[in-house]
Amino acid sequence: MISCFPDLYPDELLYSACARYGDRMRYPNRADVAKELFGSRTNVATVELPNKLDYFVKNLPPGHLYTTDILIDRHTLYPLYAPFLSTEVPQRMRGEMSGSGHNRVLTHLGVSTDVIGRPEHLRFCPSCVHEDRESYPEIYWHRIHQILGVEVCPTHAVFLEASNVRLADRSNPYTFTSAEQSVKDTPPRPLNLDDKRHNILLKLARDAAWLLNWRGPYPGLTRLRDRYFDLLLQQGYAFYGGRLRTRKLLEDFLSFFPLDILEQFRCIIKGRGVSWPQRLVIKLYAEASRHPLRHLLLMTFLERTAEQVFTAFQEAKPFGTGPWPCLNSAADHFKQSVITDCRIAGVCYRKGGHRPQGTFVCSCGFVYVRVGPDLSVEDRFRITRIASYGCIWDDKLRELWHSPIALEEVGRRQNVSRCAIKWQARRLSLPTARDTPVEANEAIWIKASKAIELNTAERDLEARRRRWIDHLNANAGASRSKITKGCESLCNWLKIHDREWREAHLPPKRTPPPPHKQLDYAGLDKKLSEDIQDAARRIQDRSGHPVRVTIASIIREVGRESWISRRNEKFPLTARAIAEGTESMEAFTLRRVHWTERHYSRQGVCPKKYRFIDAGHISTRTSKTLLVRVAIDAALERLKLRFGLGCMYSISEQATRVA
Repeated sequence: MISCFPDLYPDELLYSACARYGDRMRYPNRADVAKELFGSRTNVATVELPNKLDYFVKNLPPGHLYTTDILIDRHTLYPLYAPFLSTEVPQRMRGEMSGSGHNRVLTHLGVSTDVIGRPEHLRFCPSCVHEDRESYPEIYWHRIHQILGVEVCPTHAVFLEASNVRLADRSNPYTFTSAEQSVKDTPPRPLNLDDKRHNILLKLARDAAWLLNWRGPYPGLTRLRDRYFDLLLQQGYAFYGGRLRTRKLLEDFLSFFPLDILEQFRCIIKGRGVSWPQRLVIKLYAEASRHPLRHLLLMTFLERTAEQVFTAFQEAKPFGTGPWPCLNSAADHFKQSVITDCRIAGVCYRKGGHRPQGTFVCSCGFVYVRVGPDLSVEDRFRITRIASYGCIWDDKLRELWHSPIALEEVGRRQNVSRCAIKWQARRLSLPTARDTPVEANEAIWIKASKAIELNTAERDLEARRRRWIDHLNANAGASRSKITKGCESLCNWLKIHDREWREAHLPPKRTPPPPHKQLDYAGLDKKLSEDIQDAARRIQDRSGHPVRVTIASIIREVGRESWISRRNEKFPLTARAIAEGTESMEAFTLRRVHWTERHYSRQGVCPKKYRFIDAGHISTRTSKTLLVRVAIDAALERLKLRFGLGCMYSISEQATRVA
């Protein structure tokens, strides 16, 4: 059991209290502090999210007031991560911090592979150090100062200073280092609140400080994503229905934040793929864990604090707050606010585009749709479309249909048009004829008008046929396509309404020309492969300096560039001849060595090695390969045997010089 342990100060890291305990006890081996407090010397001195807290609490002196939950909530960085996790992860994270196994908390969080990283050194605020010395016997490490993205003190609005204590010291991972041992008096560097960059840093620090002291309940990633999308919707970066205005969002995001802030926090938006702001909002990626800093950056761009997003969020309501009126004229609660179910089910692309479309469902069965948003009280009593009438409305229509009132009056009482009344009567299988004087006169008028329409349609058909015959006579001998191109509208009308007659009065279809004769690729392949073999031999047998046998030199010799370079799949023999005939650089260099040897042999000269290489135009790179070096040495050896060691002149010249 631990004999004594110092009380933890406000916002102090548990790591800091363990370091102060080690200073007081003065262990000869600093790793013994971890053994005493956590039961193992292999326990890493973790700053942000330590584990084995159950063991630590059980071994505290009697009468202490600490629990594992108190340590996690008040003296670690757990409250910073918890609001941005899916529902089951925070409890799993608490269990990992309480247990006695290896510390895999960041791995379970899903942020250990994130590219953001973390600060390299423990940091402090010079003003906080001054206040701590006046209020307490010693100074300590504050939680808020160790968070990635917090570059300033949210209390004093001054920049944080880095100490000489590494946050993750791999060379000495079991040592707790106190602030008293490493913090030096440093003058504070105040912020310039007229600078946009400094204001952004201060806002991030204050949001992080609020999260450290907030105790939930946490909304979960799905609801948090919905809140982000709602804020984007209110500011014009999204559409009702779930789509983002991605280009506008990313352009404004990059213009809002100074580039050096995004580079410092490794939050640069790349040009390709789905950017990290999109991943916080798109449903497909919303359940994945992201670093809290990226959430805070998005909140800053949306001009909301963390407190507003988590505790005082106001959802955008394009149709106002409920209840909403029922617009079923047949119900006894007509225009009374009894509807509590409003769903934004889609988007209307007319009249301005991307406007919200609300569906209102009443308990009487009446369902109507209205395109929003509502701009006045009168808009609440407007209907864009009726989705379902319900049994009360249908019963009222049956009653009015068999009454002696006119059809217009039926529509007025049912709050729909006359045409809609007829359609609904047909849906309910009501009799077509109604026993009212108005409907009787209307039936007579409809019958007469139909007769007139029929007579007019026949005359119109005859007129169109005559126009088509005149068009055919004016284009006698033309093909079907040319005839159709000259009179598209009339041709299409006849195709729909008088297809058989139109087909009977068109010229016959013309037969297509015979297909092109298929080339004899096999014969061409054989002939071309023979030409390539002959060309390769001619190139190798040329006098003078050797020329390398390549595809380009073969094409210059044979021609047929398109056949050789583009039709390998149809000319297998040609492809094989090219592969066998062309020379590698090493083979070509060996041929140059043999030519150079013959050249000096004809002159009766035994040159130096460098002269031999220069005369043969042998490159430095190829002359270093094993086969080429062996060939050069063998050629020089043969020349030496024939013309003497180190001889630089021909035989006739040597005789003259001796005389």
